Parts: sequence; C-alpha cells; structure tokens
Amino acid sequence: MVTKKTWVILLLVLLFGMILTACAPQVEEPVVEEPVVEEVPEVEEPVAEELPTEVRFGVIFISPVEEPWNTAWMQAYNRVVEDPPLGLEVSMTYTENVAPPDAERVLREYAESGNYDILWAHSAFGEAVEVLAPQFPDIAWIYAGSGNEPIGDNAYFADVFIHEPAYLAGMIAGSLTETNKLGAVAAFPFPNVNGPVNAFYDGAKSVNPDIDMSVTYIESWFDPVSGREAATAQIATGVDIIYAERFGPFEAAQEAGILAFGHFLDQHSMAPDVVVASPMALWDANIRNIIQVWWDYTVNGVPYDAPMERIIFSFVEGGSQLSPYHGFADVIPQEVQDMVEETRQQILSGELEIPLRTEAFEQ
Repeated sequence: MVTKKTWVILLLVLLFGMILTACAPQVEEPVVEEPVVEEVPEVEEPVAEELPTEVRFGVIFISPVEEPWNTAWMQAYNRVVEDPPLGLEVSMTYTENVAPPDAERVLREYAESGNYDILWAHSAFGEAVEVLAPQFPDIAWIYAGSGNEPIGDNAYFADVFIHEPAYLAGMIAGSLTETNKLGAVAAFPFPNVNGPVNAFYDGAKSVNPDIDMSVTYIESWFDPVSGREAATAQIATGVDIIYAERFGPFEAAQEAGILAFGHFLDQHSMAPDVVVASPMALWDANIRNIIQVWWDYTVNGVPYDAPMERIIFSFVEGGSQLSPYHGFADVIPQEVQDMVEETRQQILSGELEIPLRTEAFEQ
C-alpha cells in the first residue's frame, strides 16, 4: 500500500524535474547550408602542344609546270611564300606529268611519307583523292579543275574561273580586228576551258556584232606543236587575232604578223610583239584558304568540313584579272581602253554580270 508520505515524495520529484527542464537553456538545431558550387568556364586549349612553324605542300600536276594552268598556280604559291600567312614557313615538293590513272599511287606515296600537311592535286584527280582522303584524315586534301565533283570532309574542291577578264580581252580583240574573224586554240571542251573561250567571244561580240570566231580543240593539255598547227590553219581562213588557251599559237601568230591573247598568266614576255594582254588566274586566295583550314584543324581542333561545292574566288574577290597592256598601250585606242576600264568597274561593282557559259563553243 502506497502511503501518503510516498505520494508526497513522488509529487515533489516530478515537480523538481519539471522545474529543471524549464530552466535548461534551449539549444537550436544547426542549419546546414548547401555548398555553392561555382561553374568554372572551360578554356579551349590548342590541340597542338606547340604551334606549328611550317606548312608543307605536296603537289601533283597533270602536265609540265610550264603549262599555264600549272605556272599560274606556281606563281601564286611563290607570292604566298614571300608573304606567308600566320608567320609560317611554306614549303613544297611537286611531281609533274602525272596521268590520272597514276594519281592514286603518287598521292599515296606523298601521304604515307608523313612529310606533308596539305596535298594538292592540280587537275582532274578527284577520284584518287576520294579514295585516299578518308585514309589520311589529318591531311588537308585539295583538288582543282574540271572533271571533279565535291567530296566533303577533308577534301576541298577548289577552282578559278577567268571568264570576266577574258570578256574584257574579247572587247579589245573585237575593237582591233580588221577581218572580223577571231580564233581560239583550246585543249578539251571542258567547262574550265569553255568558260573563258565563250566569254572572249561574248566580249568581242559586245563591241562588234560582225564578229565570227572559230575554235579548235587540240585534245591535249600540252601539245605546242598541235597548238601551232591549229592556229596556222585558222590564220589561213582569215583569222587575224587568236586567243591562245594552249601553247603553240604565239609562234604561228608571229610568223603571220597577227595579234594574240594569252591565257591563265601574263604571257606578254613570251612573245612581246604579239601578245596584247592575258586573262590571269590568281590562285593566291585558294592557297591561303587551305592553309587557314589546316591551321584551324591542327591548332584549334576545328574539324575539316569541306563544302559540297567548288571553292571559287571570283574576279571581284581577286581570283582573276586582266594583265597590263605592256607595249600595246599605245596600240589600243584610248577610247577602247576607257571602255574596257568602265566595263571592269561595272563588273567589280556588280552592275554588270558576265555569264559563265561552260558549254562547248558552237562554230
């Protein structure tokens, strides 16, 4: 039996416990804050540990380097060497007279050597490039001229068209001819060949509606003997000015005492008493462009991404021009020179567009 005294003791203990609890200091639970994580921006580091100081070209040509298509490229390359982009030393090894069936073998030897950053196939070598480019993805491949198709990735299809300056040359020819008969000696009826030939005719026709022109395709990229014979045959029909798209016509023109126009490069020095002027192909911008593409890939890791179309720098962009008149500045009437200059300015401003007609010339 619980006595009265026991209840009193229990009540006193309970009361004392309640007093202690009330008097005890209150401890607040600590607030744990989530850590703030600051995002550190990623810094793109160059892929190359050391910046390259040199870019090395391997080049193949379908014909001798003396052929104007090749010489024009070589002259542009030399100008780039003299004024190199990105402070690079630019070097080159080349092989000439490479027939298309042999292109894959020659290009493979270049690629497998590991000595070249850019391989340039300067003609209708697209099929060989299409086979090799995927096998050597670190090399920038570039190929040029008619008979090719876009490949993409690390294979760049480049070209130049010189129809605008050829049109200007035709204006001069149409003004100077005494027989109203012009001639042209050309390689094959390919687009790159037909473009300037047709433009030469169009320019002549624009100033002289009575113009007739005959064109002979010699079916060769380099056959000066056939070029000379073709020009001689044209002269026999009354042609008194010839557009020499190939080598050979200058000699025939000199023998006959008539005038001629050069092609792809300033050829006045080859026949100073014959060559009035020359539509010129300037490859400088294309060469600089592929160096920049290679640099972006090598240094900054930018993937090769060749457009599925030809890379062409136009007359307006400095891809072509008409050479000086040299000794013929006194032969070409001033009003003709003024007319040609006015037309040139109209082309540069976009006021006049010269059609690029790539079909074979119709006699």
